[in-house]
Amino acid sequence: MLLDFAEKLDETYKEKLVANKPVEEKLSEAQVSGKLQYTRCVLFKAMLPDKQDISELFNYSASLPYNNIDQYVPIENIKVIEMQTNHQDIIKQLPRARGGDIVS
Repeated sequence: MLLDFAEKLDETYKEKLVANKPVEEKLSEAQVSGKLQYTRCVLFKAMLPDKQDISELFNYSASLPYNNIDQYVPIENIKVIEMQTNHQDIIKQLPRARGGDIVS
């Protein structure tokens, strides 16, 4: 399944994934001792599937109301801003998010 997924990705996206791998590995190794009680978090949640959508992957992430951030930050400290875009294009939509064209 992973190889099928990789074959559908465009080359630029693959290069970005490979370039970010060291950072992702360091983040995955970080140990959080408990919930970050005083941290406030804003989650910009992409509500549309990526261009290289793998339905199981999108369905799983869409089913997580807080994208697992609630494992580290209390729910009451998380603000979710649902954006009608996909994960790859979410950065392009952020200027609109500041202008109020978002659903929260």
